[in-house]
Order: sequence, then C-alpha cells, then structure tokens
Amino acid sequence: MKARSNLVNRLRAKTFEALFIVKLTKDYCLSPVEATTLTRDVQHYIDTNADAIVQEGEIFFTAVVQDEPAGKPLKQCQTKRIKLCVYPPELVELSYQDLKRFHFIMVSNLCWQAIRQGCCLSQEDLARLLHCSVSTIRRIVKQYRDLGQCLPTRGNFCDIGPGVSHKTEAIRRYLKGATVSEIAMAMAHHGQSIERYLDDFCMVVSGYANDHFSVIRLSRTLKMSEKLVSEYIDLYHRFRNEPDCQLRLDQLLSRIDALFNRTQKNNRRLP
Repeated sequence: MKARSNLVNRLRAKTFEALFIVKLTKDYCLSPVEATTLTRDVQHYIDTNADAIVQEGEIFFTAVVQDEPAGKPLKQCQTKRIKLCVYPPELVELSYQDLKRFHFIMVSNLCWQAIRQGCCLSQEDLARLLHCSVSTIRRIVKQYRDLGQCLPTRGNFCDIGPGVSHKTEAIRRYLKGATVSEIAMAMAHHGQSIERYLDDFCMVVSGYANDHFSVIRLSRTLKMSEKLVSEYIDLYHRFRNEPDCQLRLDQLLSRIDALFNRTQKNNRRLP
C-alpha cells in the first residue's frame, strides 16, 4: 500500500503544473507563491486555447463522424480530429489499484467525450485507446447494457451489431418520465433528434398496432432497419401494460394525427 501511494505521488509530481513550478523556483528564483500564481496564469492561457493544445493526459484522435451511416465503407466515411482525455487525473490512482474498474469507467468516459464532439468510437477504437483487447471492450459494453445503459459506440449509434439502439434508449427514457431536454442532455443529442426518434416510434407503433403491418413492411416503408423496428415494437409491448408509463405512452401515441398531417406536407408516405 505504501509503495503504491509513493508511486501515485511520483506520478502527480510529474504533472505539468508541478514540474513548471519547480522550474520557476530553481531557474528564475521565484518564490513558491509566485511560481504557483504564474503557473496558474499559464494554465489559464492553455485552457482558453484548448482547441489547439492538448493538456495533461489528453491526445488527439481521428474518429468517424456520428452521422455516417452503417454499411458505408470506412475509407469513405467522414472523419474528424478530436481530443480525448485517456488518463484523467482523478483516475490515475485507480488505474494502478484496479485496472478492470478503470477500463469499465473509461469505456463510458471516452464514448461520451467523442459523442460530445460529434463523433462515435468503435469497439476497435476503444481497444486501441485503452490498450486492451476488443473482447474486453465487448464484455464491458455488455455489462453496461445489462445495467440498462446504452453506450454511444458506433455500433449502438448506427444500429450495428447486437446492441440496443441509442434511439430505443431515448424512447425508453421518455416513457419512464424523462423530458426531451433531459434525454438530450444525458445522451449528448440535439433535442430535435430526440423529437424525431419519438415521431418514428409513433409511426412504427401506429402501423403495427392499428394496421397490423409486418416488421419488414414497416422497415421498407419508413426506411428504418428491421432491427430498430423490432426494438420499437418490443418497447411498445413492454410498456403498454405498465401503469406508471401509460400516461406517457398515450400522450406519445396521440401525436400520430398531427404527425400524419405533417408528413403529408413533407410528402413522406406513412405505412
């Protein structure tokens, strides 16, 4: 325990702030107070120019833009350089104490960092960033899914693979009582995107419950993946008999008439 504590203290002593204070006191004969104040001023300058400068524990990373659809060749996808903090100062000690816990936290941390900058990280990206295997990342993503949390990986965001779509997660949160603004903030989405997911859910459920259309027909007509349509239908079955969610579900489905009129104006054909 003592050796580990010494190791963490040595790591903290190697930060930019600590090393810069030492340099100012030794090479420029500043007092510790003066050196600390000047270091804070320099750090403030770095913070205000953060777009061009990486800070302690950060790296530049090229990731696929979140709007790129599934199935598009990776070489043709638009990419963007983003900044990721791969060693947050508050988690340095944890990385030595419990590496599995560190990886668990950082998978979510990195996914949300990327999504806030308009990009999605794949499981391969996460494995590369955390220096572990893809199977380890896959296991961690499943653990989050078992806890009812949908990470915005590229697979989940673009409906690739077995994970639950982020769109389904947004609908689930809405039916549980969250507002559109709360969902948008929690999932790092624009409010208009959440409203669009709600509209799509309404159209799927209307076509399924009222007109008895099949998953394939709904998928082709609404131009959604069969996987997403199936998830929406499963969500409808799960919540339609829950008393606590009935009001929200009824309010949501009451939008279908207004939605039908709106889509007619936009020449979007409903099922």
